[in-house]
Amino acid sequence: MDRRTFLKSASMKGTAIVTASAVGTEMLHAAESIGASDVASGKRNAPKAKRLPEDLQELVKDSSLLRKPDNLTVACYTFPNYHASALHDKIYGPGWTEYNLVRSARPWFQGHAQPRGPLLGEMDESKPGTWEKYNELCKQSGIDVLIWDWYWYNNEPCLHEALENGFLRASNRNDVKFACMWTNHPWYVLYPTLLPNGYKAYPPSFAPADGSLKECWQSLSYIISRYCHLENYWRIDDKPVVCIWDPNRLEKNIGVDGVKQLFAELTEFARKLGHKGLHFHSSGFYSPNSKEVGYNTAGSYNPFTWVADNYQPKNIELPDYGVAAAYLSYFL
Repeated sequence: MDRRTFLKSASMKGTAIVTASAVGTEMLHAAESIGASDVASGKRNAPKAKRLPEDLQELVKDSSLLRKPDNLTVACYTFPNYHASALHDKIYGPGWTEYNLVRSARPWFQGHAQPRGPLLGEMDESKPGTWEKYNELCKQSGIDVLIWDWYWYNNEPCLHEALENGFLRASNRNDVKFACMWTNHPWYVLYPTLLPNGYKAYPPSFAPADGSLKECWQSLSYIISRYCHLENYWRIDDKPVVCIWDPNRLEKNIGVDGVKQLFAELTEFARKLGHKGLHFHSSGFYSPNSKEVGYNTAGSYNPFTWVADNYQPKNIELPDYGVAAAYLSYFL
């Protein structure tokens, strides 16, 4: 079963996941209709490439379509890397956060405005007050759900302080629902170590919990028992939503039959805890076995970068994500 057929058969029921849309190549072959390909290739008199948010009204045409449908749930992936964590303390030193990178950014070319800080300043994601502000902004912007990147290394949760100490202790936490994405990739040291031979090394620092059926069960059953009973945990058809980052990697490590067994046992565990079952969502790296093993819905975690990296002309050194966003919005 191909990706689009699976999506149609999965009964999405009015759910949109921001930066998690199924992106088919057929969307991109028609790029000329919004002018981006001609501009990038240098054709004379080519139409100006459409960008978001500047050209939203022109792309939509009918302004009534800009109103959020009543039955639409908008979910947004959330990578909590702007708070001190035990994980980063081990790798980079006490108190390191991604704000260190933001502050250290420097311009690469004329007009490149760096460094640029957040409009609200550097807010600590592990503080409830930070999420009281963010939840307020989510509500104002029509975002209903936050899907948290959730990690498990060395037999314990990692990078979880923002969720546990911040979001879940915010006074307005019930204004925004949440779900967990079991993020089964190695934790990479993204900043290189210079080797004696001059090469840069980016070694993985921690292995994810998908090496065995036992590890998968330990980490995913933790999510179910710790979070799924909470009032603001996201449910579809009254079933808690559990997102899986990389279905292909999971299948490779424990096999298709292993995934089927895992999902069946997790569902039975959830039922024993009083839930009607589980809704499994594939967040990226689509597998042709998705329907067979038990995924209910599928999407793509970061289509903007995927579109920009794979379909913009190679002579464009720095992808224009405004144009990539226009591709997705116009053709989806």
